[in-house]
Amino acid sequence: MYQKILVAIDGSEHSKRALKQAVQLTKNLQTTSALTIFHVNQNVPVVDPTVSEEVNIEELINEEGGKILKLAEALLAGAEVKYTPRTVFGDPAEEITKAAKDYDLIIMGSRGLNAISEIVLGSVSHKVIKHATCPVLIVK
Repeated sequence: MYQKILVAIDGSEHSKRALKQAVQLTKNLQTTSALTIFHVNQNVPVVDPTVSEEVNIEELINEEGGKILKLAEALLAGAEVKYTPRTVFGDPAEEITKAAKDYDLIIMGSRGLNAISEIVLGSVSHKVIKHATCPVLIVK
């Protein structure tokens, strides 16, 4: 049924629970389901161009994304499920929604790390539910 499952992670407790739920679901399905651990490095606008010369913002974002993926891989250690890590740059809701066309199911946390932007801009999970072309499982 669900052969290709995308698990959106951002390092939050909700995304960790979503990853654990994805592992459990994969084991319960007893199929050859494969997980894609999907992290979106958000584009950060640089207000002061001199800052980007002193500090490589993109490199810092990549490092943080790498740490989040390593944390996910640590949670998957010993789980005996097939997975592929994937990182992209962009708006999380847009990138997850774009990726949905290649998956049978998206699993993600109900809240991310940035609660303030969720209140102002609308939650990523809400946008994904509205626009994804496959089922979405939201984990609290």
